[in-house]
Amino acid sequence: MRIYPQLTCLAGAYFHQDHDLGAPTPAGIIASFADAEEPGALHELAAEIRTILDSGMTEAQISDLWPRL
Repeated sequence: MRIYPQLTCLAGAYFHQDHDLGAPTPAGIIASFADAEEPGALHELAAEIRTILDSGMTEAQISDLWPRL
C-alpha cells in the first residue's frame, strides 16, 4: 500500500472520532488542517489526492482506503 503522509495526518489528527467538536463541517476540518500545518502541507495533500484519483482505483477501493490511513 502506498503511503500518503498528509492524507494520513488529515484522517488521524483532524477527522478523528470527535472531529465534529473541532468544526461543524468537513470543509471546516480541512480549513483547520490548512491553518495548522506547514504551508506546503495543503499542496502535498492535494497532490496525494490527485495521485489516488488518477490511480484507477474504484470508488469502493478509495472508500476502503480511508479507514486504513
